[in-house]
Amino acid sequence: MDKVVLAKTEKEFFNCLNKFSREGRAVFVLDNVLAGNDFFKDKVCCYSKENSIKEVENIIKDLKNKKFAPQVVFGIGGGRVLDVAKFLAFKLNVDFISCPTALSQDGIYSGVCVLLDGKKRKTVKAKFPEKVLADMSLIKKCPKKMTFCGIGEVLSKIVVLQDISLAKSRGRVKVDKNKIQKILSTISYLIENFKSHKDENSLKVLLFALVEIGSLMQEDSYYASQSEHEFEKALFGTNLPHGQLVAFGALISAKLYEVHSEKFSKDKLFINPKDMFKITKSLFKIIKGFYNFAKEPLKVIDRQELIKCLKKASLQRPERFNLLNVIDSKKVNWEKVIEKL
Repeated sequence: MDKVVLAKTEKEFFNCLNKFSREGRAVFVLDNVLAGNDFFKDKVCCYSKENSIKEVENIIKDLKNKKFAPQVVFGIGGGRVLDVAKFLAFKLNVDFISCPTALSQDGIYSGVCVLLDGKKRKTVKAKFPEKVLADMSLIKKCPKKMTFCGIGEVLSKIVVLQDISLAKSRGRVKVDKNKIQKILSTISYLIENFKSHKDENSLKVLLFALVEIGSLMQEDSYYASQSEHEFEKALFGTNLPHGQLVAFGALISAKLYEVHSEKFSKDKLFINPKDMFKITKSLFKIIKGFYNFAKEPLKVIDRQELIKCLKKASLQRPERFNLLNVIDSKKVNWEKVIEKL
């Protein structure tokens, strides 16, 4: 996969950074994982404090004060750092190289990002990465939970396929068959080849899967984000990681398709709605421990707070037609749905 460069060691990773840095005309957006490393002492670095539009504006102002005009932006860190870096590259109109330090989300190779605009989260267009540069020696050290978050981003696409088939059935969208096939082949590739979070080859499989899913988001997130992400948005603030909430959202969406299957009796869907939860659950159980990980929010979030958040899901993105335009989350008997998960 020529869009992905794998560095086996930290030294090799730093050599690649130098190689791609446009003779020093580079800005490095970092989190605290690599802060203080000697490599960055003579580099122009920005330590991202928050993933907000204001943060990017402040970085641009600082670069202007330094009279530094970069040719490339490196984002080295997790999802928050990568979102800031890719939006910075977009605003500066320069190249962006994505350097994830964890395989926890599919934004590592996409042209959109989620940033705070004041107190509100906003999805905005960003610079699509020139390439992904991954330090495998660092990624191997990531906790199992973060790897499961990345798996959640991929496997939750079963709900994306279902929601898009619903939109197509209701005449709301013209489907890109190539993108649908890419989602299907990527899910298959992951479940057939991922063995363990401790296995380096499995981590490479997950990286390639996240890049494939991310490539669907060159212009927008339609083929990567449907009702499962709207549940994640509604649950934002519960202090659980994005990928876990997306996986949990996929289980919720699947169960709603099953519980309210009569509402889809005339629709031609990807999966029979009566079987949607059973199939999603079976898919999640293929990778050992992942199904329990996806259900964990049920134990962690206070029940009343959880129901309060879930009721807000239909309000998150009503312009994107999917399950939550047919099922009003405010009217769902959430106690009944939750008990059946």
